[in-house]
Amino acid sequence: MDKIPTVTYTAEEVSEWLKSNGFEAFCDTFKDEDVDGEAFACLSETALGSLVDKVGPRMKLLRIIKQMKRNDGDSGSSGGSNVSSWDLESLESPNSQDLPRSSSPMSSSPTPDQRRDVCRAIITTFPFLADVGGGYETWYRHLGDKVKNELRNETSDPVVLARKRKSVGDPELSTKVPTSRRGIINWDPPAVNGEDEATNRAHVSWMQKEYKRKTPNMNLVKQKMMLTFSFRRKLVNVGKMSLKEIDLTYPFLFEHEQLQDEYERLVSDENVKMISKNINELAPRILKVAQSRGIKQMAGLIEACLEDNEEEEDTLTDDEKVVVALSVLPHLLERPTKKNPHPENFLYQTADNPEALAKESSSPMSPYIIFCEDNNGSVNRIFIAAEKRVLMEADDILAAVS
Repeated sequence: MDKIPTVTYTAEEVSEWLKSNGFEAFCDTFKDEDVDGEAFACLSETALGSLVDKVGPRMKLLRIIKQMKRNDGDSGSSGGSNVSSWDLESLESPNSQDLPRSSSPMSSSPTPDQRRDVCRAIITTFPFLADVGGGYETWYRHLGDKVKNELRNETSDPVVLARKRKSVGDPELSTKVPTSRRGIINWDPPAVNGEDEATNRAHVSWMQKEYKRKTPNMNLVKQKMMLTFSFRRKLVNVGKMSLKEIDLTYPFLFEHEQLQDEYERLVSDENVKMISKNINELAPRILKVAQSRGIKQMAGLIEACLEDNEEEEDTLTDDEKVVVALSVLPHLLERPTKKNPHPENFLYQTADNPEALAKESSSPMSPYIIFCEDNNGSVNRIFIAAEKRVLMEADDILAAVS
């Protein structure tokens, strides 16, 4: 094996080192992520897992990273003082020497980058204090908790005052802004610990490059979609980006599997199952109400579903009954008028060419469903469309409305 890499390595040198030491399968991933020597030394087991998906090579690299930190710590120790490449004094501003040294909290807290630098300095100078795998997540979390606790009683920091329930000084600063909860459409989840705008931009850039490859690393894509979820929700909640712009920023988002994962992140997997269960349970009630309204266009289908419910042997599946129930639902919610003679178009439309229909459609509801029929008039494909474009193809009607 070549010599252990150092923190002075560039991203290209790290990639070359990997190639010459039997890790060539991961060279492109490290290079795309711009992992230089300094970043390589800071990789935790979790972070390395997102770059190296095989256990064997990952364990070997972890051992090398530990050795790298020990070497860097030894080379940085001289004259009886331990000074690492991330010198703690470098975190101080030029004017910090003029500030009074006291135990009282400062008026502003360290930024995420400053907290990371402190954690790196600790584990580089004292490798035995690193997390399992060589990371610093524990130090980063404890440092964040320490900052919050120290600032809890601060009366001069407007950020702290704005978080308090009771008024302290200016009443406008203490106004509590209601936060949305999970499952609410404008839910604004917190960022994953250790993630910020800089890391989000790096993840987004990587996914945009990965999308152009013939065989993207979908395991890594799934992890990065989870890490960028908070920042993506902020973009959506602001409401200034169109679906096309969101698609360009997060090209994997409208893939069927990723869109399903995004929905589950919003409302949780349990709620997704609950929605599907509720739709199945409500279908018979919707059909009975529709029968009493006498909808001519759907009378035959409604009658077939209700008669089928009363027989011992069902000829229609539950999914087929749900399709009929959802098809009549717009007729119950909206009555035909001169301006809107086809209320069913609020929810679904039928077309041979879904892309052409989406471009020309003036459906007031967005998103909506497009059914494609075969030669026998049976639905054989289902699409979801919005903003004059087809977003995705659904496996069945339950997936489409969920």
